[in-house]
Amino acid sequence: MKKLLLIMMFGVLVACSTTAEADHSDNGKCLDEIKHWNGLSDAQKEQADAKAKMNDGANHWAQGDKADCEADVKQAIILATD
Repeated sequence: MKKLLLIMMFGVLVACSTTAEADHSDNGKCLDEIKHWNGLSDAQKEQADAKAKMNDGANHWAQGDKADCEADVKQAIILATD
């Protein structure tokens, strides 16, 4: 239940970020990668491998591991845009 709540909170954070905020500067806290992810097209975000990697990033974010979140979301972006 706790994990579900944390993932839902991450979802709210992602949903509240807008494409206009996507400055793509590296802040080392995963937020810039999340903003970049939000700027991708729906078709890109629906690719299975990218979506799975983004979910891994969300789990790391929920656990407070920002470095692993950042690495996972960067990989998700690469998978979605290749």
